[in-house]
Parts: sequence; structure tokens; C-alpha cells
Amino acid sequence: MIQGICDVLATSGVGERGIVYMWAVDAGIALVGIGALARGVDSVDRRRLGITLLLIFAACYLFVWNRTLHSTHTAFWWGALGVVDTLQSNLVVLLAWALARDLFNEVEAIRLFGLLGGVAYIGTLAGTGLAGFVARKLVFGMAATDLLLPLCAVLALLTALIVAWLVPHHVQIKPPEPDEETPLTLHSVFDGQTLRYLWEQPTLRWLSALQVGNAASWTMMSLAVLFALRSVGSDNADLQQAYAHVRIVGPLAHAMVQAAVSGWLLRRLGYGKLFLITPLVLLFNLFVLGMAPHLASAWTASLLIQFAFGAEGAAAHALLVRTPGHMRGRVGTFVMGTLPQTGYLLGCGLLFAARWFTDALHWNETNAMRFTVAIGVLAALANVAAGGRLRRAFADAPEVA
Repeated sequence: MIQGICDVLATSGVGERGIVYMWAVDAGIALVGIGALARGVDSVDRRRLGITLLLIFAACYLFVWNRTLHSTHTAFWWGALGVVDTLQSNLVVLLAWALARDLFNEVEAIRLFGLLGGVAYIGTLAGTGLAGFVARKLVFGMAATDLLLPLCAVLALLTALIVAWLVPHHVQIKPPEPDEETPLTLHSVFDGQTLRYLWEQPTLRWLSALQVGNAASWTMMSLAVLFALRSVGSDNADLQQAYAHVRIVGPLAHAMVQAAVSGWLLRRLGYGKLFLITPLVLLFNLFVLGMAPHLASAWTASLLIQFAFGAEGAAAHALLVRTPGHMRGRVGTFVMGTLPQTGYLLGCGLLFAARWFTDALHWNETNAMRFTVAIGVLAALANVAAGGRLRRAFADAPEVA
């Protein structure tokens, strides 16, 4: 719910022109935060760390709220909120998934992880809907939007209390003995152990490539969606409403698919075919947005991509259950955290390059966006090819296909 609120506020606050800069800073800072988490995720009390992070984020929401009310540089502080939201939605969520992968085996994960992800996206739906609903409303003479960040702080505090009350103390997996083949070290994420393990597993190697590629294509698609939404209105409140309405359909579709049919799809299609859905959907969305950048295409793209994410999201977490216990947290954090953020940075780099090129030629906004989308289509084609290699990798390993 916090993520849904902050996403709408930050995106509408910085606007379409500033959003790529915010995405790039988000991804860079998230990479640092995820790297720090990866270094200790297999050797810390995840329950205690999660509670501590929630308390820190609650304080951050209150600080940003104060700055947006009293500072003249509000776009900067809305961008700062986007950075805080990215860290919260990565660090806290990655911790939760790391704990879940410890508690359930792969068979249980296929059955339960979709439900867990679906419940999370119902919260995102509620937060996104609330942010759009209050865009132009007043509460006791005060803009209702100004009350959303205090609400985020309260939600973070309540979540920390619930975790402290309900979640049992987790028994950490014992690290391997020093003479075992894959010793655990504090710096193992950076000395190549994680990368070596991923490279030696063909399915995980191509899954890693897809994580980067999907994130890059999604970044470019997201900017095209924001451009399409500009047809609705010009000020921040209009964008806040339009963006919230479009974002509502995403979490709803994601929650429905992940909670209801993701496990069935995985059993029916297998990992290989399932992981090919997202690259194909991204390719289709970029093509449609490039041809017709209007509200209908923005809604269609947002809906379809969340159906795809919902179908494969829990499958990736279930596949990572196979990772050896002493490095499961690090590998999961790297694949589901570090690699997507790397893809976001790659996507932002392509967007910056496209903007520089089109500005140098003095193209209008519509032609510049279509050129940007054309680059996105080429990137998506490469991603589809990687998805095909992943499918063949699973075909060569029938015991996991």
C-alpha cells in the first residue's frame, strides 16, 4: 500500500521530463542498498532487520512530507520520495521473500508464493487507488494529498508492530563448514561466488539475462505510457489522477493472476514457456504505444504487462528455492534485486541517449517519443531471443522443465 501511494506521488510530482532522472537515481541508489543487503542477508536476523528498516522508512516519509510542505523545490523532494520508495520496495520486499524461501520447499512455494504475491499487490491496488481518489480533494481545508505521507509513516509503524508480534524468530540456516566446496564469506557477492553459481546453471544464467532485459524494456515502456497519459491533462493533479487510474489496473491484474492461476500456469506450461510471456508482452506493448500513444494504449499496456508479471513473478521465486541454503539469500537478492535495478539503469541510459539524439535534431515530442519506442522495440526483440534461449535451457534439463 505504501508503495502504491509513493509511486503515484513521486511520479506526478517530478513530471514526465524529470522522471527518467529519478528512475536513474533510484536504480543507482537501489543497487547500493541491495548490494549492502546481499552482503549480510544470509547471516543476519531477517526479522529484526525488517523491523528496523520499516522504522527508518517511517521517519523518511515524515521528513519528506515536511519538506514538500515547506520547501520551494518540491520537485526535488518528490524525487527524493521516489528514491525512498524504491529502497523500501526493494529491501523490505527482498527480505520478506528471502524469509519465505527459507520457510517453504519448492512444491509449497509453487502453491503458496502466488497467493503471497497476490495479497501484496492488493495492497498496491489500495494505495494507488487512494492516491488517485484524493488528487483534488480537501480534508478540513487541507489538500488531501498532503496527508498521504503521514499515512505511509503510520502504515510502516503498524507493519513493524505486526511483524514484531506475529512473525516468529527465524532460525538462520547454518553456513557450510570451511572445508566444504562453497564456503560462505561476507564478500561472496562481490568476489564472484554468486556470479559463478549463476553462470554454471544454464537456466539461471538466462533467467538473469531476462531479469536485466525485462527491466530495461519495462523502463522504456513506462516512459511511453506517461507520454500517452499527457493527452488527459497538463498539470500535476491531472497526471496524478490519470497515472493512478492506469496503475490501478496493473496491481489488480497482477494480484488476480498471481493469486489465482500462476501456480496452475507453471504446472501447465513449465518454467521455459512461462518465462517467455513477459518478453513477448513487452514487445507488443512497445509496438502499440509507438503506433498509437493514447490513453487506450496506456491502459492496454499497463494491463497486459501486469498479467505477464503476475504469471511469472512467483515462478522465479519458486525456481530460486533450489539454490543451496547457505547462499539462497544472496542469490535471490542478486537475481530479484540487483539484476532488475541494473536493467532499469540500462533502460535509463537508452532513454538518455535517445533524448540527446532527438534534441540534437530538434525533433518534436511525438517524433522523439516514437524514435525512443523504436529503440525499445529493438531491445525487446533481443529480450525475446534471450527468452527463447531460456526455454531451450529448460528443454535440455527435463527434470526441471
